[in-house]
Amino acid sequence: GTEPLTLRCGLFRRVASDDDMFRYERADRHLSAQDDETFEMLEIEVGHKRPLRLRTDRVLSSFGPASTVEPTSPVSVVATGGVNEGDVGTLFDRVVVLKAEQLLLDCMRLIEPRIDGIAMVSTGTRRRIPIIGIEGVQERFPLRTMGDGLTRIFHIALAIANAKGGVVVIDEFENGLYWEVQRSLWPLVFKMADLLDVQLFVTTHSNDCLRGFT
Repeated sequence: GTEPLTLRCGLFRRVASDDDMFRYERADRHLSAQDDETFEMLEIEVGHKRPLRLRTDRVLSSFGPASTVEPTSPVSVVATGGVNEGDVGTLFDRVVVLKAEQLLLDCMRLIEPRIDGIAMVSTGTRRRIPIIGIEGVQERFPLRTMGDGLTRIFHIALAIANAKGGVVVIDEFENGLYWEVQRSLWPLVFKMADLLDVQLFVTTHSNDCLRGFT
């Protein structure tokens, strides 16, 4: 028979065990993932078997109760609310290194066809934000002012471009996206995944999203 597949994201804290190894236990939500001993992880559970836990800090690792396996392939997670703003600059830099900017722009032009460029700029603090150029307009605009849909597409494309040879998990793919955009976005998502050898895991509550997929 077919066993159910369950995907969960959560915080886990690394603790020492009696045999001089370490294990991961669920952490309180108020703890920060920036703590050296606390990590955001993805749990993959098939049926009622012990879940596989994957760290989401851009390397994919699997952990047993008191052992660890060396990192193998990258993993990117696009949560319901998108990618952490503090990570966007680093992720974008990797897109540039991979020369994948054109694919990124192709995806974003599904919502705004006049986009002619995107860059990351400093805000005067350590945080950098994405700004976009519009054809025929001299001024550049912060991405966040252009609507949730454009930001959602940007985050999805960033995640795929940063997971070459690995895995991308997208929670509620349809968030912020008009159904006609979803239909057009799927082929570009598949193109990026195919070019970069990325395996996709996508969740949705939308029938329109499923129809666009098929």
